[in-house]
Amino acid sequence: ADVVKCHTLKIGLDDSQALAQSLRKHLTLHFGTIWHVMVGPDFYLQVPSDAMNFIDVRAKGYRIAAYQHREPSPDGDGFTFEAFVKVLPYLLAAVMCVGFIFIYSICKHEAEPDEWEIMRIGRNRFCHPEAEMQMQVLGFLAVASVAARRIIERMCAHIEPPKPNVPKDPDPVELFGKEKCS
Repeated sequence: ADVVKCHTLKIGLDDSQALAQSLRKHLTLHFGTIWHVMVGPDFYLQVPSDAMNFIDVRAKGYRIAAYQHREPSPDGDGFTFEAFVKVLPYLLAAVMCVGFIFIYSICKHEAEPDEWEIMRIGRNRFCHPEAEMQMQVLGFLAVASVAARRIIERMCAHIEPPKPNVPKDPDPVELFGKEKCS
């Protein structure tokens, strides 16, 4: 908050673009990259789920907000096993829903002589007595995978992740001098 106050006093709220750029340079210099800074009288902000740091200050009818994105890994942010495990229950539930819709819309009706070839292929391949049971198994697997993930998360909750090495917020007087921040 002191850093925001110092920059606001130095630049003023009239030039919101210059204030946002100045704050972004300062935050990037002291806390690393990918900062998004917004300054204005009124705006809505949806902070992404991967934001690491967040600042939200309101003063004199203005709002100053900033958040820091997680830096992309050098290996790329490709598809990981952890991401797959998080998505798996929803994927299974979606396949189950589409499967039930397919079963009840295609398989429960008699074939018509003028139906499309793709419908005939789908009916021959997927409409069999075990189809409904297979969709129920997918639903069970979706629920079981959510439950298993929550159990594992609770079992591992006591294990503390390594703390990131985040530098302490510097004193604005040290950064800009007494004459600029007084």
